[in-house]
Amino acid sequence: MRKLLVATSNPHKLSEMRLLLGDLPYEVISLADLDIPMEMPEEDGTTFRDNAYKKASGIYRQVKDTYTDIWVLSDDSGLMVDALGGAPGVYSARYKGIETPEGRLMEILREMEGVPQKRRTARFITAMCLITDFAEVCTLGVVEGYITTEPRGSGGFGYDPIFYYPPLGKTYAEMSPEEKNSISHRGIASRKMKKVLRAFSTGP
Repeated sequence: MRKLLVATSNPHKLSEMRLLLGDLPYEVISLADLDIPMEMPEEDGTTFRDNAYKKASGIYRQVKDTYTDIWVLSDDSGLMVDALGGAPGVYSARYKGIETPEGRLMEILREMEGVPQKRRTARFITAMCLITDFAEVCTLGVVEGYITTEPRGSGGFGYDPIFYYPPLGKTYAEMSPEEKNSISHRGIASRKMKKVLRAFSTGP
């Protein structure tokens, strides 16, 4: 069975990806499953697609000679808040140099103090890129919502407790993993990518 390497060091993201891709005819593995030294490419792109592609292609170049049966899948995701001019955007995982997810989340809420509900619009975006020995494919997932005035829910990770999804009346953090994956930005991008992976599973 061909191996599909998810190029992330984030255990929460890896868990989501394994759940999303688990029914495909691939063995989903992580960077920790490889026994060669690995250097994560710098995420200095100006778009989510730039960063996803840089990670996937950079990791693929490092593993392809040692592991000829591996394809690499990477994503870059983030939150864009309209009232903050699209911030944190591609800096979502390192917003203002704040080290913890909780700290970054609270900084967003602090900056949004006094902003009325109708102006608290935001979106989660995922760009996902697959690198194989014969193709490069990228997909996109976008979900619209609002920023709450305080964290809600104990599930998910990152900014999930402050991202409210109106159709379900919940924040991401108030959803079960299955519920979140059915509507999330990463779920949308993954379902598009799954169509590609299924088509590729029989060969180029």
